[in-house]
Amino acid sequence: MKNKKHQQSTHIDFIIEDRNSNPIYIICDEVSKPVNIGAVFRLADAASIEKVIFICSEKPENYTKIDKVARSTRKTVPYVFCNRSNLYESLPGNIQMIALEITNQSTSFRDYIPQSPVALILGNENHGVSDYLLTKCSQAIHIPMLGQNSSMNVVMAATIIVYDWIAKIK
Repeated sequence: MKNKKHQQSTHIDFIIEDRNSNPIYIICDEVSKPVNIGAVFRLADAASIEKVIFICSEKPENYTKIDKVARSTRKTVPYVFCNRSNLYESLPGNIQMIALEITNQSTSFRDYIPQSPVALILGNENHGVSDYLLTKCSQAIHIPMLGQNSSMNVVMAATIIVYDWIAKIK
């Protein structure tokens, strides 16, 4: 089946009214693997994230693997698929955008104190956060790698940051 180009702007696929959510947004910049998309839903539900925003050129057509990993959390997490040009329609105007990316200027996540509302930008599994979004972020943070590998799975890293931020915001 041929993929259709993503045409919609900021359609929210599911909204929960009267949620007690944390003032944290997760923005997935071309995160494309279904297992990672499903795991983002699991994390967002577990941490009661305000909203997940998937920046993508094509909306997933088959949710089977995503739902298998996400379990039922795709039904409990507010989320939207959009493209970079209309990302800001899904965000409050005063939001801090923080990239989870190792750069020459990034600092350890331990040194960052979030001011709410805040958005965690997660990059593509192979290419990281796009240069375009890095320029829109007020800061880049990283998780120090103590072993031989230079990175970790995007959702594992996001989980560390989200729970660190929840502890710091409360």
